[in-house]
Amino acid sequence: MRNSFKAELKMWFHTGRIIVTLGVLLGADVFFTALGISSIEEKIKAFTFSINMISSDTEIYRILQEPLIYEDGSVNAVLKNKMDIEMTLHALSPHNALLFCTEVGFYLFPVIMTILGAQAVCQEYSTGVMRVRVSREGKWKYFVAKQTVMILVAIGLISMATLLYRIGSKFFFDIAKKHAYLKYIDTSEGNYSDTGNILYLVLFFALCIIIFLEIGFSIGYLFKSSIIPSAIVGFLWFINIIPLDYGPKNAIYNVANRLSRFDGFVPNGMVSVITNFSASIVIVITLMLPLIVAFFTWNKRSFYK
Repeated sequence: MRNSFKAELKMWFHTGRIIVTLGVLLGADVFFTALGISSIEEKIKAFTFSINMISSDTEIYRILQEPLIYEDGSVNAVLKNKMDIEMTLHALSPHNALLFCTEVGFYLFPVIMTILGAQAVCQEYSTGVMRVRVSREGKWKYFVAKQTVMILVAIGLISMATLLYRIGSKFFFDIAKKHAYLKYIDTSEGNYSDTGNILYLVLFFALCIIIFLEIGFSIGYLFKSSIIPSAIVGFLWFINIIPLDYGPKNAIYNVANRLSRFDGFVPNGMVSVITNFSASIVIVITLMLPLIVAFFTWNKRSFYK
């Protein structure tokens, strides 16, 4: 079994999947950070326009103490713009890096992990490496090693990408803070911290990673293609033509939003509110179905055709 694990790790390094995946994960975080920095500029313009209409600092501070929504239903534009800027700073704060990466992850990683899971099996199947390794290592040793290494490598890469982003986020935060430097805006880094039950959120996020890795692995192995599972998950995850109350996406976001308060910096996937019990049943079924397909197909299909 040890040799199977070593062989599987070598395949991940030799095929370049580790470097490519790490680059994609970091790129996703940096992309949304760049959008945040860009939006800061627009929000600053709106805030500056609002305060330029007011004659004195005393009046500005007084308005900032007023309610966001007045009794007549009108919006306190000055306070609204200030809150928008501080919300973006909160999302980009180094103290909030883990929550930010998780929020980005729930939006993008289902498709990324599906591709990764499919590639883990399809590439070796198409090149004939699978046939050689199965004959040498045994069918089930190879299967267990592939499943275990796939999950551990994926979680490890996401953890590494988050750590690297956490280190670099100070740079991004300083850029955003420079754009947002006005005396009415609180730009102190210490006031922006993680919110919600981070430990449970991370464990749940890891479970979601496993779910989509297995979806990619099972459908990819079933159809001998990484395109089909990626297209299916991408379509269901990003295109809500039919808003399914008990669909996997809605169930996952229901649990995630109860575990932590996201900033709304990345599109939210909830279409309706369902109970934790209902969401848990949907998530378990979503995990078990690809596992059953993977086991059944692996057991029945010949590796020598």
